[in-house]
Amino acid sequence: MPADTGSGSASSAATGATGYTIAELLTKISTLIGWSSPDSAQNTRMYQAITSCALAASTWKGSEWSWLRDTGTVTTADGTASYALRTTISDLWAVERAYYDDDWPLAPVSWRDYQEWYTLVRPTAGTNQPSGYVVRGEPPYIHLQPVPASAYTINIDYIKRHGTVNGSAADSVLIVPREFQEGIYVDAAVWMLRSELTESFSLTECPPFMETIGRMVASSPMKYDQDPEDMYPDTRTGFLPPNRRFMGGLIENAEGY
Repeated sequence: MPADTGSGSASSAATGATGYTIAELLTKISTLIGWSSPDSAQNTRMYQAITSCALAASTWKGSEWSWLRDTGTVTTADGTASYALRTTISDLWAVERAYYDDDWPLAPVSWRDYQEWYTLVRPTAGTNQPSGYVVRGEPPYIHLQPVPASAYTINIDYIKRHGTVNGSAADSVLIVPREFQEGIYVDAAVWMLRSELTESFSLTECPPFMETIGRMVASSPMKYDQDPEDMYPDTRTGFLPPNRRFMGGLIENAEGY
């Protein structure tokens, strides 16, 4: 049993039904490696291997994994134009869109245009309900135009980044779907440790990792707004792409069918 299982074990009751807990990963990996009583350095190596495999999977060739998408909110304050997004959306990596509701989107503007507007207007107080936005920086900030004159709730559709797995992380950081966790969090991590590798690009040589990535690609749902030509049914046969699920249903194309 690992000597240091971290605080993740505290939430195992909530997450165990949906996948591994961090403590369970450490126990399984250490058993497979042959570390009967891992010390602090070995625990750190396991954390690093799990994190490397997780980051490699979540960013693999720009794949648009459905499990990396979520929606959060930002609440504005009178007279404040810029907001640190990770203050309220801690796992945000990139913003896809900002909107009040589906029929009321905010328009993205360039950073240059925003700067020119801000320099020209030099707002000192809130003036209206924002209609445009730009996201910039790391950590990312959302800058609103015009400056909010009141408290407005803005919805943010965003892409997550897989968090770091360590002794202080909660089990909820393990966001890879449970049907793929064995290949990513266990088999690939064990392979890295046995190979004494640390760079995630080396996982192209790891058969369990590549097999799991293949299954993830095959089972990943298409988004209805991706708009590839074969997203639309054939008018004569009603053909749809085989073996793919759809997120959000289908939309009509330009011809109306």
